Amino acid sequence: MNRNPSLEERVELLSAEVRRLSAQVEELRGQAPQRVPAPGRVAEDLNVHAEPEPADAFFSWVGRSALLQRVSAVCFLMVVALILRTLTDGGWLDVRIGSPAGMLYATLLMLFGWHLYRRPSPLAPVFAVCGALLMFLVVSETHARFTFLPSAFAYLLVIGTGVLMAIISHVSRAPLPILVGTLGMCIAGVAIDYPNPAYPGLVLLLFSANALGFVASRVRRCSWLRWTIFLVTAVLIQVWGYKIGLTLTGQAQPSGDLAKGWFFPSLVIFALGYVLAALYGILRPAGKKIARFDLALPVVAGVWAFSLTAYVADAWLGNLWGVVLLGASAAIAFFSLALWLGQRSGPEKVAATSFFLGGAVLGALVVGKVADAPLLAMAILVGAALGAAVISAQWRQGSLRLVSYLLQFYVCFELGRWLLADIARAPSLGTLLLAAVLGGAAFWHYRWCLRTPPPAESRFFSKLDDGNRLCVFLLLTALGHGFYFARGAYALMVADYAGEGLHGFMGMQSVLISVGAVLVMIWSLAREDREMRNLAVLITLFGAVKVFFLDLFGLSGQGIEGFPLVVSVFSFGVAIAIQSLVLGRWLRVGTPTPRTGEEKVSEQASASPATQR
Repeated sequence: MNRNPSLEERVELLSAEVRRLSAQVEELRGQAPQRVPAPGRVAEDLNVHAEPEPADAFFSWVGRSALLQRVSAVCFLMVVALILRTLTDGGWLDVRIGSPAGMLYATLLMLFGWHLYRRPSPLAPVFAVCGALLMFLVVSETHARFTFLPSAFAYLLVIGTGVLMAIISHVSRAPLPILVGTLGMCIAGVAIDYPNPAYPGLVLLLFSANALGFVASRVRRCSWLRWTIFLVTAVLIQVWGYKIGLTLTGQAQPSGDLAKGWFFPSLVIFALGYVLAALYGILRPAGKKIARFDLALPVVAGVWAFSLTAYVADAWLGNLWGVVLLGASAAIAFFSLALWLGQRSGPEKVAATSFFLGGAVLGALVVGKVADAPLLAMAILVGAALGAAVISAQWRQGSLRLVSYLLQFYVCFELGRWLLADIARAPSLGTLLLAAVLGGAAFWHYRWCLRTPPPAESRFFSKLDDGNRLCVFLLLTALGHGFYFARGAYALMVADYAGEGLHGFMGMQSVLISVGAVLVMIWSLAREDREMRNLAVLITLFGAVKVFFLDLFGLSGQGIEGFPLVVSVFSFGVAIAIQSLVLGRWLRVGTPTPRTGEEKVSEQASASPATQR
């Protein structure tokens, strides 16, 4: 037997093996199921990434939102209401039957909307909102055109509608009914008996609206609703107070019953309610963050309530001791709450700034407006500013530090406004000393802020004032008080200040501004402080406006073209010359000095081994 097949035999064996394997593959392929893709599937695979047409997207949104169903439902509900209105206006139905029928129809719509909310149904908000709006319209129009619906009953119906909508929102966890109901209450309350409302009923309605606004903020964060209700309340109560004041002073004739006995209790209840609601929102916020409304409400409500109380008490009683005690108690309470909140570790610590600012402003109002001592009020505000700066470092509160800046700047502005209100009035020795004290306090505040950087936790200072540059405004404030001090000193030295002395000081003011700009520029060079240099340039620009616009046109226009005008222009020229020299030194200080090769070698030799590595 030949054990070594030839080449031809090997080829035949391999060919037979290939044929056998091919037959097995064909047999396996015949046993496998044939999968033919459906035409629809192929089309879907081809269009899976295709963008939908705009018209298709719009109609898809219309179908999902049930827009057409809701519009159709509104039309049918309006038809029924218009039929009742037409029958009543045409005399087919007596007004004592048509109006109650409209109110009953509106109530049934709200109740049916409540039922649909429980299912739930896309038509639920349509029935609830249409019922509430229809109730407000029927009540307002019935009370305005006919006399059988008293004011008290009209207010109660409006309040009841708002309460029912709030209940629907609370049970269904839907914010729309309470939003519509609360806003409708405010609008209907203004419309009833306009412009001479029944104030007891109006007060009850406004109190209910604010309570419902507070409830709405717990369902959904809607600070805009609470701001709207607060503004409506503040305007209506303000108008009420002005009417009482004008009537008591004889400047206007009484129109309707002003219900003066309700005013002070109502105002106290509103102010106390606002503060308690803000405190509750601060301690137990509805969301993760405290609402801005709750943070701003103590200051806004406190200032509004105190100012209005002081105005009416002055016109009515002529004795403000009660207002002084009330305002002082409120200021002490605000400071106490600020200290209590500042020592807490939660997010409510931020609200300490709001109560501190409220206490400072109330304290200043008590002393300044009521006790007729505006200068003492400014001193209190400056003291509050210094206290806020120190406490801000302890509490790590950047907002409190910013409040201290604002208080200092406001005091400087207010002192200038008070001095310039009667420019011919010679300042007294007390005003001179006060300006010196306030200037020294502002300068100490500036130096303290330079040594104490803002807290790193503050988002405002870390993003907008990372280099602690805003404290330069405190220096500007100190310069402003120094200007007031110079004005007072000049007034005390000049005998005829109200005459020629006043005209002379108009020119000397430019001298003071120019000297201040030069001193700040020299100081900036000595300290190599760019912010101080920029402040000096700003003061110089202000002096240029004063010299070339006010002095040249103001003094010469009044016929005062002598020595004051010469001194004004000359002092500004000298200031510009000195500042040009100082700025030249600044350029040499800012330009790095080129180093020689020996200096570089010595510097490298003195470097540490770790630095060389």
